[in-house]
Amino acid sequence: MIINAKKSKFVDLINGLYKVQNLPGKKFSLVVVKNIKTIKEALIELEQRSLPGEEFKTLASKMQELLNSEEDKAKEIAELEKENKNLIDSRKRQIAEVQKELQEELELKLTPIKESMLPDDINAEQLLELEDLITK
Repeated sequence: MIINAKKSKFVDLINGLYKVQNLPGKKFSLVVVKNIKTIKEALIELEQRSLPGEEFKTLASKMQELLNSEEDKAKEIAELEKENKNLIDSRKRQIAEVQKELQEELELKLTPIKESMLPDDINAEQLLELEDLITK
């Protein structure tokens, strides 16, 4: 089955597939794994571009420590933000670019999940997340 949708839709779809990957059924599991691999391959570069750099991770960790402190650290947080304005702005631009790319269309050939393959213990929430893949 060919699905043409925004990349963000495929992110939702792969998240839905991850949520059902532990349900029983050999045929169902094979289709789930196959679709996860296909979507992951198509989105891997986008995922890598969305990751923060080491310098930003270090800054975020320092900020989190200050936020978790029981003392009021607003002044220190503001100073860190001021000192790292370029780094923070760069990360904001990176996120904006990824958000923009998530709105781009993508066409993928995925394997449909037949209703007869669905495990008995699948619930309505899980079905809704997979509805684009389910066929009669």
